[in-house]
Amino acid sequence: MEQYEQQGGQGVPPQQFYQNMPVRPVANSMTVLALIFAVIAALTILTGIFPVFFGSLAILFAILSKGSNLKMDASGKISTTIATLSIVLGIVITGVSMYKITYDPETKTMVNDAFEQMYGVSFDEYMEQMQRFYENPNEPPEFLNNMPQHGEVDML
Repeated sequence: MEQYEQQGGQGVPPQQFYQNMPVRPVANSMTVLALIFAVIAALTILTGIFPVFFGSLAILFAILSKGSNLKMDASGKISTTIATLSIVLGIVITGVSMYKITYDPETKTMVNDAFEQMYGVSFDEYMEQMQRFYENPNEPPEFLNNMPQHGEVDML
């Protein structure tokens, strides 16, 4: 005991000092990444492919966060649940949107009008011209001829 006091210590041997310190659990970096990617997947549900990408990363990092443990911790389970729901909802929303654009006449008309207003050609015409271009790549689509040239801007 005297030697600890002589060395400027407080009279507590190092073993006892470290045993009395409160133990704070260290956050697993893989779990933190899983949570981050799960939240990003949830925020990007309406964007199509992004929730699948970020949700898959979240599930991967949640599985990797287990390490050699047999069970996943609570944060890993939460991130896996959020990621799975985001993936499923993203796919369902994208599928319903594509179905409505393809088969619902009212939605199809709205999309065609908006597309024509923005690009000068309806969505159906655009898709037909792109199909022809895909079949014969030597002939460019007709709508490219109507595009403004470099430096030209239409004023509203």
